[in-house]
Amino acid sequence: MTGEKIGGNAVGASQLGPNSVTTAKIQDGAVSSSKLSSSVLANVAKNVSYVSASSLSNTSEATKTVTASCTGAKQVVGGGAKLVGGDKLNVVTASAPSTSGTESKRTGWTVVATQPEANGVPWAVESFAICAEF
Repeated sequence: MTGEKIGGNAVGASQLGPNSVTTAKIQDGAVSSSKLSSSVLANVAKNVSYVSASSLSNTSEATKTVTASCTGAKQVVGGGAKLVGGDKLNVVTASAPSTSGTESKRTGWTVVATQPEANGVPWAVESFAICAEF
């Protein structure tokens, strides 16, 4: 049965049994953030913050690694990298969440970049992390 065949407000929470709506029964794309209560969204990720870190800008290192770390109980939910200076040959070779502790919590975003050919042009790599509490 499709939504077109069901009248507006014909089925409510009181008509649904426990566990009657499962993931398999929900059409892809049917639930969006606009259809969720703000209290649900607020409980998914709290205290979102953005942090960044930069390597030294110099010519002496062929490979540079930098980690943007989340603070406190926050965990990383996303991140990215940016090359600064250098030339078109510099490349980001890794950009991924970093883990720490025995529970392997994702506590930051680590970026590795290389300069394949030394050219005397200073360069740096920046790491960006999106952090939140759950």
